[in-house]
Amino acid sequence: MIGKIGSRAICLISLGMLVFAAGCSGISLAPAVDESVPTALVAYSQDLSSGTISRDSLYAPEMKALLQERREFYDEFFFNALHSDLTSITSTYDIRSISEDPEHKDRFVVRAGELLEFKAKYRLEPGGHPIVKAAAWAIEHTDDPAVKMELQNLASMHNTSAIWNSTEGYDTAFVLEHTLLIVRKWDGLQILQDAYTDVNPQDNPGGTDVIEWQDGAFSRKQVDYSAYPDYSMYQTSIEELGQSLLNDYSK
Repeated sequence: MIGKIGSRAICLISLGMLVFAAGCSGISLAPAVDESVPTALVAYSQDLSSGTISRDSLYAPEMKALLQERREFYDEFFFNALHSDLTSITSTYDIRSISEDPEHKDRFVVRAGELLEFKAKYRLEPGGHPIVKAAAWAIEHTDDPAVKMELQNLASMHNTSAIWNSTEGYDTAFVLEHTLLIVRKWDGLQILQDAYTDVNPQDNPGGTDVIEWQDGAFSRKQVDYSAYPDYSMYQTSIEELGQSLLNDYSK
């Protein structure tokens, strides 16, 4: 009898050890944060490109709002600053570092660069590009053959470029530096915040695409569209543009 009881006890202990070992095996097989972050950022990239959220649990509520705001901002930027219609966005990330947040358990700070590649088509208005129309006005208001010739060359160049960019489209890109706050939850990672900037001391000291966070909410640095030539041209009369061309080419 004692032998049977002892044997049964050994079996129970062995079964418990197997269950424990299986549990440990499951933990060890769970993807590490370093392995999961690239997958999360690929999903983030794809969702920005498509304009839809493919995995709801990947984003905190404010991040879902940021995704929508980013799409709206890029549409608005191309419409106003570049007088164009945005046709597609492609986003890719290059992870710089992943570190634990010392103040919060299971939170991580991810620093990454993002290459945003845009395709757009120029919005050519009836009558042509403003410079083409301004050059025609200027030609009518000068008797200098040399100035007329230079203005005709200018108009031809802008006309060719505008037609090509409005039919075939064009490419441009932003390079952003991100600081993301990510939490590890039982069902995977969730992006809590994404602060980023495209400030570059040489090429873009003021920044165009800048998002900051405070008290769990994001805000965007406002863009001064008047600094962009395409915006300014469409806010200026053809006569004023033509006179400016005459002043430049008559010197």
